Order: sequence, then structure tokens, then C-alpha cells
Amino acid sequence: MTSKPFIKWAGGKYTLANTLKAYLPSDFSNRDYFEPMIGGGGMFFNLQPHNAYLSDINPKLILTYKCIKADVESIINHLKIHEQNHHINEDYYYEKRTEFNRGLDSRYEIAALFIYLNKTCFNGLYRENSKGEFNVPKGRTSSGKVTICDKDNLRNCSNIFKKIKFGCHSYLDILPKLDSESFIYLDPPYLPVNSASFTKYAKDDFTEQMHYDLKGFCDKLTDMGAKFMMSNSGTPKTKEIYNGYNMKQILVSRSVGSKSSSRKKVSELIITNY
Repeated sequence: MTSKPFIKWAGGKYTLANTLKAYLPSDFSNRDYFEPMIGGGGMFFNLQPHNAYLSDINPKLILTYKCIKADVESIINHLKIHEQNHHINEDYYYEKRTEFNRGLDSRYEIAALFIYLNKTCFNGLYRENSKGEFNVPKGRTSSGKVTICDKDNLRNCSNIFKKIKFGCHSYLDILPKLDSESFIYLDPPYLPVNSASFTKYAKDDFTEQMHYDLKGFCDKLTDMGAKFMMSNSGTPKTKEIYNGYNMKQILVSRSVGSKSSSRKKVSELIITNY
């Protein structure tokens, strides 16, 4: 069954996963898959492991995954309305962004708005201000049209999700679920390459100290015999923090940038404990 990420996410790994596959452990297919910073789920969708637990700290993101799993037709019906109104009302995006931040009673309306705003905002970027409000402006496409309701892919995603478990919590909270037969893919907000690098997905930034904390988490995984792979920026600071683990440097194209000319090849690290 063909499925792909239903949202765009900064640093998404759907295409890059073709490269990352070569660095999976030899016994990957025999391991339970965990991805505690799921975002758009690019790695998961590419691999489509049999047993998976996917989690994130973003409650609206995880709500959207769960709603697609539980009742995808409700999501599709809401998205059809958004798709129709978006193309005839210039102000519709901002009206719905306000509703999204104010809060709605229906979990399916929230999930559909999450997808709608992601499809129509600038560059598919998810960002929150200091109040925890989604604040990305409306985006534009060269044709003036954008596919908001990809019903076939959403239905395929729903079918795949039937066997998947989801959680909304810190990556640390997966520790009790892990054992020596687990594989964990970590895709944290990257250590910045420069002052213009984007690392702020939510109201609280992912700081350098948080990467030291994440290194401690990796040490715990190693101590229990679990195997992990991490993607991160190829900077001297990254190498310093995660020193002691195996590192492979690769060149990748940026997936988020305001201009196509800014999407140049950059260095990334594949970090593993095997």
C-alpha cells in the first residue's frame, strides 16, 4: 500500500530515508520501531515497519495522527470544505488560523485544520510564537492552487495506522517501553549551522543544553542494548556533543527555504551506536 507523509515538516526525511536505509542495523526487520520526534513521519513512511510506536510533544500533531487512524472520512469531509473555501476567499486562511489558535470542540475539526494550515501556509512550516500560537503566514503557489485534500493518501495512511500506536509526550517517556530488541530513530531539531538556521518549531526552542540531555538519553539506550540512529547537523558542536558514537557525514539538500536558490547542499551526520 502506497502512502506518504500527509503534511510537510521542516527537515522531513521521506526522500533522505532512501540514503539512511543503508545505515540501518542488519537486524532492523526483527526490531520494534520507535520514533519519538515523529514530525511529518518521513522516515516512518519510507520504511513502513511492521511494529511501531510514534510520538511527539506536539499535541495537535499527535491528535491529527490519531484522528486519521480513527475516522479518516471525517477528516476528508472537513478538508473538502477547506479546499473549496480557500480558493474563493482570500481571507479564509487567516480566519481559520485564528479558529485553530482559539480552540475548537471537535477533535476532527482541529485535525483537519492542522492539515489545511500546513498545506496552505508559507513553505509548509510549523512554528509557534511565545504564546504557543501557530503564526505562520499564508503561502503562495505558482499556479495559485494547492491540493489540500489528498483523500487517497489519507485513506492509505489510515489503513497503515491501524497497526501503529501513538503517544504525546517527551522522548524520555518512551524509555519504559524499550528493551534490547528496540530500534529508535531520533530526528531532533538540529544544532544550528548558523544564526539563520531554523530550530524553533514550538514556543520553546530546542537549545544546545537539550542536545546534551539527548546525548544522555542515547547513553541510556546504549546501556540497555537498544539500537538508535540519529540525524543531526554536521557541525563541530554536534561532533563534540555526540562524541563516542559512530558518525557518517552526508550531503543533503535543504527542504525548507524561502527561495529555491537558498536550498543548497549542507552537511548532515548520521549518528549510531552500532
